[in-house]
Amino acid sequence: MAKNRVEYKGYVGEVFFEDGVLNVKALYLRDALIAEIDGTDAQSAFQELIDDYLETCADLGREPNKPFSGSFNVRIPSTLHREAATQASLNGIALNAFVEQAIREKCQSKSNTFKFEIKTEMLKLWSERIRNEAKFQYEAMTAETSHRSLTTSIKVPKQPRASYQDNVWRMEDYRQRKLG
Repeated sequence: MAKNRVEYKGYVGEVFFEDGVLNVKALYLRDALIAEIDGTDAQSAFQELIDDYLETCADLGREPNKPFSGSFNVRIPSTLHREAATQASLNGIALNAFVEQAIREKCQSKSNTFKFEIKTEMLKLWSERIRNEAKFQYEAMTAETSHRSLTTSIKVPKQPRASYQDNVWRMEDYRQRKLG
């Protein structure tokens, strides 16, 4: 299933194909926002979905969900936590600022490389799968060929099937022998 991303007013959406229908879904929200894409492009459908959501929230007097709050918990080993806090202190910044800077640097420097690495890995997996399927088909074909040669070399005479009439005559013979 191929997936594409769309963005609008800070919201991120995913375009996906499911059950013969092209859909767009808002991600990272507590509310479920999904719409079918009918004749329009994905970006326009997503913008309409978000605008409708924001309008509905305003009509209901409710605060719309934000995709991200800007705060999250990270579980890391205590040794890494200690090292990060030490490095932040040595640089004269708070641990939050240090983590933010590290994430920003990683996202900016690795974003293109990361996508390339994923695509390369996917290509490797697909080529390996194709090689395995070709090998399997070759083995199945050779096994089938050797099986065919075995079955053609063994001739088993076919027995004629008994007809209904044959069975009736056999019953009569049995009755005569039993009674007679």
